[in-house]
Amino acid sequence: MLGGVTYVSSSGIAAKLLGELGRLGNRETPTVLSLLVLEDLAMAAYLPILTGLLAAGSLLARVVPVVVALATVALMLAVTLRWGHAISRLVFTPNDEVLLLVVLGLALLVAGLAQQLQVSAAVGAFLVGIAISGPAAQSAGPLLAPLRDPSFSGLRLWWSGRAVRSCRIANSSRGN
Repeated sequence: MLGGVTYVSSSGIAAKLLGELGRLGNRETPTVLSLLVLEDLAMAAYLPILTGLLAAGSLLARVVPVVVALATVALMLAVTLRWGHAISRLVFTPNDEVLLLVVLGLALLVAGLAQQLQVSAAVGAFLVGIAISGPAAQSAGPLLAPLRDPSFSGLRLWWSGRAVRSCRIANSSRGN
């Protein structure tokens, strides 16, 4: 489980370092970024599988949500690949405020739908990020950059940590 957490955080750290060190213009950077995106897509499948493995209950009770989650991720990815350009055209507007609200609203909508289908909300929001390209992505990038600020990262980590049931972790490590 900790390997998966390290896996996803290391790709985010690597991408941030590339930008901060001014290496985005290097010829090897597109390959590195492509590998990081593939790692994040692998995480989209890893999270539902891990959830199923850690869930209590019969084999069928654990397998069905995993299959539903993986099918949801596959469907969301197919929609992204097939209609991503159309989604980008619908989302794009020259008005920065409207673009910011539309992108955040779409990310929250898809994240909420993903959560309802037993997929991580983060995976749903990640797939929205993949779907938006072209002028919409170029204009939304600088608008969303302040949300990567460390104060927001702390809030995101607090929110994730709030969901952890430390007493269940302690009990499972004792074999109870």
